[in-house]
Amino acid sequence: MINKDHIINDFKKFRFVNSFEKNPSSDMLMFKQIKMNYDKNVYESKLFCYKNGEISRIRTQKKPIISKFYDDYSIIYVSKSEKQSKRFKSIISIQDISAKKSNQDFNIPFDISDFFVIDKYTILILSNEKIDEDIDKEDFKQEIERINFVENGAGYTYNDVSRLYIYNLSTQKYSKISDDYNVLDVTVDYKAKKIYYIANRIKQIYSPFNKVYSYDIVLGDNVCLYDKDDVEFTYINSLDREIIVMASYQKDYGVNENIKLYRLKDNTLSLYADNKYGIGNSINSDIRYKTKGSIKKHKNALYFQLTKDEKCSIYKLENGNIELFFDNITSVDEYEFLQDELIVYGFDRQNIGEIYSYKNNLLKNITEFSQKFEKHINSYKLEEIEYNSNNSNMKGYILYPQNFDENKKYPAILCIHGGPKTLYSSNFIYEMYLLSKQGYFVFFTNPHGSDGKDNEFADIRGKYGTVDYDDLMNFTDIILQKYNAVDSSRLGVMGGSYGGYMTNCIIGKTDRFKVAVTQRCISNWISFYSTSDIGYYFATDQNGCNFDVQKLWEYSPLKNIKNIKTPTLIIHSDEDYRCPLEQAVQMFTHLKLNNIKTKLLIYKGENHDLSRTGKIKSRVSRLEQILKWFEQNL
Repeated sequence: MINKDHIINDFKKFRFVNSFEKNPSSDMLMFKQIKMNYDKNVYESKLFCYKNGEISRIRTQKKPIISKFYDDYSIIYVSKSEKQSKRFKSIISIQDISAKKSNQDFNIPFDISDFFVIDKYTILILSNEKIDEDIDKEDFKQEIERINFVENGAGYTYNDVSRLYIYNLSTQKYSKISDDYNVLDVTVDYKAKKIYYIANRIKQIYSPFNKVYSYDIVLGDNVCLYDKDDVEFTYINSLDREIIVMASYQKDYGVNENIKLYRLKDNTLSLYADNKYGIGNSINSDIRYKTKGSIKKHKNALYFQLTKDEKCSIYKLENGNIELFFDNITSVDEYEFLQDELIVYGFDRQNIGEIYSYKNNLLKNITEFSQKFEKHINSYKLEEIEYNSNNSNMKGYILYPQNFDENKKYPAILCIHGGPKTLYSSNFIYEMYLLSKQGYFVFFTNPHGSDGKDNEFADIRGKYGTVDYDDLMNFTDIILQKYNAVDSSRLGVMGGSYGGYMTNCIIGKTDRFKVAVTQRCISNWISFYSTSDIGYYFATDQNGCNFDVQKLWEYSPLKNIKNIKTPTLIIHSDEDYRCPLEQAVQMFTHLKLNNIKTKLLIYKGENHDLSRTGKIKSRVSRLEQILKWFEQNL
């Protein structure tokens, strides 16, 4: 039986971690701990610090939104932002770590998205502002003249811009250091006294290609280091007195092409270090909260997360060579270097996210936040399966139903990840655990298009719903051959985003699955092209064409809608601008007109990230509805 209270109680036990920051002396780490408050329907956070093996609470007078170290013994944080006379104002406070009240407060005339402490008197602010302050004065309409004008998770962004300011805490005066373009990423080189940043010019049509700049803190010089419009930069910093960038030309493998490292000199890029894998963490999880991948310069080397095979580890770039530095857990979500130890937060197989210390080649737990919950999942049994599909060596997983009896037959559910350039690993996923607890086998794999392997494997442009479909069907066949306890007449399929697209594709091609759940899906590439926040370049790129109606329709699940006989639950959010609601509505309308059992669930005020960062009551409801649908139809 489905018990909503069990889900709520599980959510109350979870503790998430993010926002690693270290002090100038590198002997103390600050982080946020987040928990779910179901009754208030909010995520609540607290600040903690770690030093010399001990964790202690940092109590603040106001509620911090962004927190940094001001010096070794004080923190500086943004507590709130409010609109006054059409402009936003933020409050920044400085407070001793051992105190409970702030020492100083500053009224900053910007909505702040991030900031950096340059020195005792100076901070660098990345603002959220309006290009035209008067354009919002009539709130009953939107005036749009450019694309992209909307962004998932942010709403209408056509009038938004991020700018860089130097703010003097002593004089409380500020100066703008970036022109009127959108600043995307910032790195401060404290030793060289330089600010490096990546920015997009504001154009009539948004392009993923951008430019890089440097600002000399001492001289006040602002220089464009690369002004061509042919590459997407993701990171810039200095290393060995050279400018090193992470970038992609997107010529060989499109928008999902793996990033390489280049040397930037005299407006020219030359290869510094080749890279075959996905930089960053692309491992799926529904029990992390807004962790942010990072690139760090430490002892004259660059360190970054890289996803290879089914692990996300830390790699080191030094003297033009990339080498593995740390892979002692399955998924590194955040990390920081202290004086004599590496601190990491992440997942180690079925262990839920914790903070670890790595020192003298020894790994030990700093936290045991999830110990209460993990006591209840001792029946969680996961097996790995190696197989070959489409001439590639693959890995998949199967999760046993709770209280498994080898003499019984069980229904099974195929889960498909989003992306497509993400992946599943052996780490714990709560929704799969819930399904296993309800008595289902759960099986999942990483078909062609997934991350963790090279560009060739990830490149399915113009092949959506073909080679990846074959991989998923081959894996299903292997599961049925290998596990006699799986009832082949009681198979379900579910997925979200790209996984929703593939769910739609699968039920349009085969009746072997008795029930389906499709979430935040794509059903029609033609309408997706002109309605998604990334559609006008992503749809054509991923389908290997220009705007070709016939080809876009050829790979649209809606093409095969009349073949679908599978009862289908469709879950979507009304503020999903990545895969817009109309994609779900089209699917629902046609299934209903074809007399197929279907239900459309629309979550109000939620976006594409409902299952990961959505409101807590919405997340509980979503899981409850999925379990009910499978119970009723499988």
